[in-house]
Amino acid sequence: MRASQTVTQTKHMVVGVEGGLGAWNFESGLTWSQNSIDERYTGGYATNQGCNDILANPDFDAFALGQKAIRASAIRRLRAYRIDHDARHRHARFA
Repeated sequence: MRASQTVTQTKHMVVGVEGGLGAWNFESGLTWSQNSIDERYTGGYATNQGCNDILANPDFDAFALGQKAIRASAIRRLRAYRIDHDARHRHARFA
């Protein structure tokens, strides 16, 4: 089962002013936004290189996964290549 933990944080601020000066009316505004995302793969993911290594192994037969010994061996190999770390960070600002 694949699992990940995603944490997002958003900040948004809007200020505006309107008024009049003599015969003139005015309106003005300013918007500021910031968004960040941090994602951590916590289980069930394998690296591309790990999957490619397993598929390139002549002892691995994807069609024989019903056999316990072959299935256990493939699972051990996949676990050796699993990802359990921060996956992506993205921070954006808009003004």
